[in-house]
Amino acid sequence: MILFISGCARTPSGILLTQKREMTFQIQFAAPINDAYYYFIAIDTNSDNGKYPTPIFPSLLTGDRWVTGGVTHFIRYHQGKYTLYKVNNLDTFDVEPIGAPIHFDRSDSSSLVFTIDLNDIQATSQSIEVNFITANQLGTPTRFLDALGKSGTEFLEIGITNDQTIINTGVETTGDVLNENREIQPSTELIKPLDIKDFRIQVDV
Repeated sequence: MILFISGCARTPSGILLTQKREMTFQIQFAAPINDAYYYFIAIDTNSDNGKYPTPIFPSLLTGDRWVTGGVTHFIRYHQGKYTLYKVNNLDTFDVEPIGAPIHFDRSDSSSLVFTIDLNDIQATSQSIEVNFITANQLGTPTRFLDALGKSGTEFLEIGITNDQTIINTGVETTGDVLNENREIQPSTELIKPLDIKDFRIQVDV
């Protein structure tokens, strides 16, 4: 939403101010997060293109790529740091960092909690598509990963024109971390930090 300010004590006449539009993610895992692992929130702001974020199951040719389908932006948590990226070309995986969440909270060691401004990802459509994707390593032909749904190929279509709260209604359950062959892995100390347990998303526009 764009507000036109006609003039006030602090804002010169004719200045356009952009109202902050926030989306807060709370993602809970089956064990404390491992900072050496990779935690992604993949977003497609072009929700009408028939594509959506889907994890890549590794082969010798995937390199550092971890996602396919439709992705315009993503947030990565790795080594204790959040970074917001813009995807310039998904086919070549040309991406660039453009900032960070506007707020984050790591008081719960088993959860990622952070807020982004929808203006930072140029979200101007009625909705966006989201998938959560975790991986223990990148750039290798072997990998453990989790994403939404039993096969990792589910996604959330989230309206961004009104305030709302989205909760996990059976989309994601524990015990569904996969390997590169799409085989469910036993729930071990190595696997649990990747295992998405629950989520809650708050839209404030």
